[in-house]
Amino acid sequence: MARRGQVDVVLTVYNVAHAIAELHGKLVSLSKHIRVNYGMTTNLIFVDDYSTDDSHALLESEHYAHSFGKVSLIKLSKNYGQHLAILAGLKESTAQLVLLMDGDIDQDPLFAVGMLDKYFQNPKETDVVYAFRSENKLTGIKGLSSFLFWKLLGYGNKNRLESGQLSMRVMKRSYVEELLRYEDNKVFWGAVFQITGFEQIGVEYTLANRGPTNYTTRSRLKLGIEALLNYSPLPYKLALAVFGIPLLVLITYLVVSFFNFSTLRELAPGWLAIILILIYQTLLISLMFLFLLYFFLSNRRGSLTKPPYHIKSRKEL
Repeated sequence: MARRGQVDVVLTVYNVAHAIAELHGKLVSLSKHIRVNYGMTTNLIFVDDYSTDDSHALLESEHYAHSFGKVSLIKLSKNYGQHLAILAGLKESTAQLVLLMDGDIDQDPLFAVGMLDKYFQNPKETDVVYAFRSENKLTGIKGLSSFLFWKLLGYGNKNRLESGQLSMRVMKRSYVEELLRYEDNKVFWGAVFQITGFEQIGVEYTLANRGPTNYTTRSRLKLGIEALLNYSPLPYKLALAVFGIPLLVLITYLVVSFFNFSTLRELAPGWLAIILILIYQTLLISLMFLFLLYFFLSNRRGSLTKPPYHIKSRKEL
């Protein structure tokens, strides 16, 4: 049954010049499927996360007029990372149905055909259809680190966080609007996608990766630490256990010692030196504890006093 309306396809791109031509061909096929099967117009929103290759120029040179409705090309003022690029793209979207995907064809854009078909099987009851990789497909260090990360991230969380979810997903407008409430420069979509709730259906992505990822080990580690600080209570409990409890014990011991000078003199001839050392240790641990508390809380808040990203240029093709 034909459906009137539009679908906004949000694509984040970074140094994908090698894939632009193939990406264009797959998006044309996807748009045709949407038009023929659902009677809907496909809009494209490209968010260029400050590519250093020819990605931007190649995107501008492609011919989109006959296959798509509106095509927008946004370039950020510097490399902010994929998570803020996604935020920028979602803010530009206006359609009642939004399809999010990477622009590097590492994940095949045509996989979204099956996801859309799944969504339209029961569009009234379905808010999100997302792609995921099975946990048993990850092996070695990468698999182990991914398993541990999601276990730690899910610790103490009311919502069960599922590992292996990809950014590729079909989303209703109401769900997108809730995502946009997380306007923070430390947003981590892997958690936000899930804790936002709504009726979500997973479709296993069974295709092989097409090419190398732009994520380095360092960037993955940085992202993982920020995600844990912002979306898991575990770091705060660890800080309390490692610093808070010993600090409380030391302070208690100092108070008791000051009220039992005579007993302390008998047990330890160098009692004054012991007291001074304990005071020094107490102050040192207190400063470390306060520093960690400030660091955790500042990460939890994020920098809400400034825009999370800046757009260098915006044009319609």
